[in-house]
Amino acid sequence: MELKYKGRTVSIHIVKAALDSWDWSYVIHGVEARRHADVLARSEDAAVECAFQTARKVIDRLSEEDND
Repeated sequence: MELKYKGRTVSIHIVKAALDSWDWSYVIHGVEARRHADVLARSEDAAVECAFQTARKVIDRLSEEDND
């Protein structure tokens, strides 16, 4: 799944890890920042939301650094 935030493309990858548990990671294109879940999400929707929230925080931090 690909989403956009502040002009950057974020690819989100979700994998079912176990019954009612989802692992997630994301890639911010052009930055190559990746993160795998430290804690599994309880649903696929929650995994997508966790991945996108984390990616947005990284993009916000990068935006602040670029403005310094």
